[in-house]
Parts: sequence; C-alpha cells; structure tokens
Amino acid sequence: MLSLGGVDMRYGQSVSRLGVLAAGLLICMSEAMACGSGKVILEDKFETLDPAWGFSEKDDTRKNGPDGLTYTLQPGTTSFC
Repeated sequence: MLSLGGVDMRYGQSVSRLGVLAAGLLICMSEAMACGSGKVILEDKFETLDPAWGFSEKDDTRKNGPDGLTYTLQPGTTSFC
C-alpha cells in the first residue's frame, strides 16, 4: 500500500474524484438555474387557426379548441398533408 504523508493514495484519489464530481454538479446546477424562473412568458395553444398558416378549411383529422391544435391519425399513417 502506497502512502504519502501517512495518507493512503487511493483515499486521496477518491477524494479528488469526489471533488471533481461535486464541482461538475455545481456547474450544471448553476446553468440550469440560469434558464429562468420557470414562469411561462408566452404560450400559444393554437385554439384558433390563422388563415396565414395556409390550413385547409375542412380537415377531418384536425381539431382545434381549448385543448389546442391536435391531429388524430390512423395507426400506420406516415403523412397527413
């Protein structure tokens, strides 16, 4: 067993790794907190369709209302255009 000043070197390496891990976690946490308070500033549920979007008037797969804009497609459908 190697020792440096009475301290086992494996213990020192473990402490070093723990320090690096803790520093990494602190950095990640500070960046996540920089994203804001979590308060939604603007939300559009697309309850009404804007004619400028170019949607067709009649589309049986589309529904828009209080729940927003939703499409109901059959299983296996790869395109709805």
